[in-house]
Amino acid sequence: MHTKFYTLLVGLLLVVGALPRWSAFDSADNILYDLFYEIRGERNLPDNVLFVFLDEQDIQVLGGWPLTRDYWGYVIHQTGKAGAKAIAIDVLFTTENQLFREYDKTLVEFTAAAGNVILPIALEVVPQADSVFVNEIIHPFPDLNKAVKAVGFANLGDETTVRRVPVSVRHKGKEYNSFGVELARALRADSNEQFSGLLPEDDYLEINYAGLVAPEESISFLEYLQALREDAAALQLQDKLVLIAPIAPGLPIVRHTPFADVTPASLIHLNVAENILRQNALQRVPWFFHGLIMVMAGFVIFLAFWNISIRQSAVVLISIVVGYVVLSYFLFAHASFILPIFYHLLSFVLFSLLVYYEKEKQNKITYQAHSNRLWQEIMQKQRTIDDAEKELFTMRKQLQFEQAKSENAAQEKEKKIREKQQEVSNLQKQLNDLQAFEKPAMDRKKVAKITGIIHADNSPLNAVIDLVQTISDDDIPVLIMGETGTGKEVLAQAIHNKSRRHNKPFVAVNCGALSESLLESELFGHEKGAFTGAQSLRRGRFELANGGTIFLDEISETSPAFQARLLRVLQEGVIERLGGERTIRINVRCIAACNQDIRKLVDAGAFRADLYYRLNGFPIVLPALRQRSVDIPILATHFLHKYDFDDLKFSETVLESLRSYAWPGNIRELENTVRRMGILAKSEQKSLIQTQHLPEDIRTFRQEIEEIADYAPLEEQILTRLRELKFSRAAISQTARLLGNKDRGTITEYLRGLCFESFVQNEFDREKAAAALAGTNDSEVIKRVFAKLDSYLKNLDPEQKGRNHSQYKGLPQKYHPKLDAVLDFLGKPQGN
Repeated sequence: MHTKFYTLLVGLLLVVGALPRWSAFDSADNILYDLFYEIRGERNLPDNVLFVFLDEQDIQVLGGWPLTRDYWGYVIHQTGKAGAKAIAIDVLFTTENQLFREYDKTLVEFTAAAGNVILPIALEVVPQADSVFVNEIIHPFPDLNKAVKAVGFANLGDETTVRRVPVSVRHKGKEYNSFGVELARALRADSNEQFSGLLPEDDYLEINYAGLVAPEESISFLEYLQALREDAAALQLQDKLVLIAPIAPGLPIVRHTPFADVTPASLIHLNVAENILRQNALQRVPWFFHGLIMVMAGFVIFLAFWNISIRQSAVVLISIVVGYVVLSYFLFAHASFILPIFYHLLSFVLFSLLVYYEKEKQNKITYQAHSNRLWQEIMQKQRTIDDAEKELFTMRKQLQFEQAKSENAAQEKEKKIREKQQEVSNLQKQLNDLQAFEKPAMDRKKVAKITGIIHADNSPLNAVIDLVQTISDDDIPVLIMGETGTGKEVLAQAIHNKSRRHNKPFVAVNCGALSESLLESELFGHEKGAFTGAQSLRRGRFELANGGTIFLDEISETSPAFQARLLRVLQEGVIERLGGERTIRINVRCIAACNQDIRKLVDAGAFRADLYYRLNGFPIVLPALRQRSVDIPILATHFLHKYDFDDLKFSETVLESLRSYAWPGNIRELENTVRRMGILAKSEQKSLIQTQHLPEDIRTFRQEIEEIADYAPLEEQILTRLRELKFSRAAISQTARLLGNKDRGTITEYLRGLCFESFVQNEFDREKAAAALAGTNDSEVIKRVFAKLDSYLKNLDPEQKGRNHSQYKGLPQKYHPKLDAVLDFLGKPQGN
């Protein structure tokens, strides 16, 4: 229900946002479109326009503002004689001059004689939604109003930044054009009907700013007067529009535009004229077009967020956002179309979140259904195992009874017992393959000692890490020895990161992957022309690592000749490029690595002894993965996370198989194996990696081990070892090691389950339960078991009953019913 509501809401928002002028994000869009203007730059205004400006200096020289009207009459007369096509003066001549009537008369006569003068008018308006209501129009004084060719209203509205202007208004049945429209009409020789076809259908025009007037197309009023007097022909006014406007502070109406913070209204009108003449005014993309864009983008987002990982989906979303912004710029700069931007970008993000939420919801439902089915299978399998174990217990009792009666019957019974044991073993394997492995808690402070090295708290790597900490502040050479795939380069990087050189380069070179000549060029560099193909100077890896650390992997694969040259570099700290004569001093720390017993190579004469002693400043031996089985659960879980399989878990059987495998390819092989199993489980829409997902060689290896080993359930093996060790303080750790380096936490949880089971079987008598579990009459051993049982019981909370509570976590599933019974007993009032 909620999903349908959210989908409807987002759909409504998309439709509303697609309708022109309904977006609430115009301000944000305008900021971005101003940036688009900067990227696009200015374009040329019509070249048949001369802009004449009156600045503060002009007005001061001519006697102050307002200028006497004889100046205006003279300019109109001389400009007309020079052949100008039209004269536009952005000044309101609203009243007659009572002191100098002769100047007004001259102005009117020259204006009428020129027949091409355009003047502004002013409107008193009441703004409405997409139109204006005109209360009154302020014209030039009557005689001048009759003499002009055209008038146009100069109003630009109240917005600080002018982005759209009205092109015409009606007042008392008569239509008036804007000043910019009249400028365009003056520059165009078409008839009124033809010119009307150039105007936008709407009452408003979205300005596509070209920019400001170029310096060569403008002149000051004083310079213009002087040119008219001395050589009007030099102005080349033939067929030009002369636009005259004051720009001195405080005189003209000014507005902010994308190209200037302060722009006179006359230049804004000139941009309007340019838009009309070139038919490049901005237009909003039709709603169905960007509605189509929204649908297409939404479809891509849906496919991405529904089918690929969240990180990949985020990349797709970012690509769509960037692509939409680029498309908006392209349409703006090359087609004069504008798209709503921020509203649609927000819609993309909201829709992405909605799809992600719905996908996670569906995944949760699927996972829950799978978990329920898995839980039912586990409980069914557990009941089958319990029944089989009861039957096995009965058969053993019968065997003891029949051994006293008949040897043949006893042998037959032993055969049946072995068959039943095998049946229980198979059932236990199936159960373990249904149960998810719970990763043991780790001491984060210990694990975080060195970034990039992943290990358990009790890992054999702890000794290696302690060595790294020891040598971190020293530049002593280090020789790392270990099998292929054990992480020698990772360790070398860790040593560098902990050293004083951590801010300098770390450069790694695989010496075994290159021939001798290529290796020398790679390490020492070469001069231009040093050999065929050396077309330019190239710095070697030693130079690139200067001040930092160089890691030479597979150093044992190098030739004696190369070893001699390398020895000189390490001893003297200097190199020479191939084909060069200049000695270059370097300061690097050298870490070398090999996957062979380098000491044997020295004894056999295959590796120089002096180089060995130079490299072997501090030897470190990396243990193979088979010696680090305690790290395998943590490493395997890390690789699941690395490849975006966070929703997958390993079954207990799979983890046990991984721990028992020999791993000839070490960590590299484990990583590839985990990735392969994750892909297979994901393709089957499983949440659990099970035995069938293991590679064939690991399954075969596991089966061979099981065929060799005598069967005994894990809990029996644990109990047997603990009894042999007399439940001593170190018994749990020693048992974990004796059973194939199992996790200590696993042994602890099985012991906890055995304690609860014995407590229930002995009718909640602690002393009897401890004695039965100890399996001996030794009072000291019984005392230790009693203390352990007592501590487990004291840590229980009878109120916290249920599989989701922490006291159930880690406890094997088969002991959950026993824990339920213990909690019921502890929850009863004392004395009942």
